[in-house]
Amino acid sequence: MVLASRAYLALARGDSTAALRQFLALPDSACFTACPLDNLVRAQLLEARGRPQDALTWLNKRVDGAWFPAMPSEILAMLLRGRLNEKLGHRDEAMAAYVYVATAWAHGDDVLKPYTEEARAGLTRLGGERRP
Repeated sequence: MVLASRAYLALARGDSTAALRQFLALPDSACFTACPLDNLVRAQLLEARGRPQDALTWLNKRVDGAWFPAMPSEILAMLLRGRLNEKLGHRDEAMAAYVYVATAWAHGDDVLKPYTEEARAGLTRLGGERRP
């Protein structure tokens, strides 16, 4: 937890290079159920560095083989998963992720609309249905 805190502090200070270095150095065994969020942040930083395959690898990691779908961050992770798979040419995986997001927040609050709109736009680009 201390190491993760340092990584988040570096990010809060605007030092994404140090934050990414610290996130990549975090041991998998010490995240105490925060791994999905740490992996999401790692993936976002890697995507920003133009490393979509590395980002997707971190994003696809599971803790004890489990997903945490009840966490809102998992839906954000799924949107990023869709974006990364689309960049890498993995159409089916991208579409599945976009459908997940568009369905999960189809009737969400206004603050969630940009995420569902991005997912629906991804589906349209990939030739899928506009609405899940």
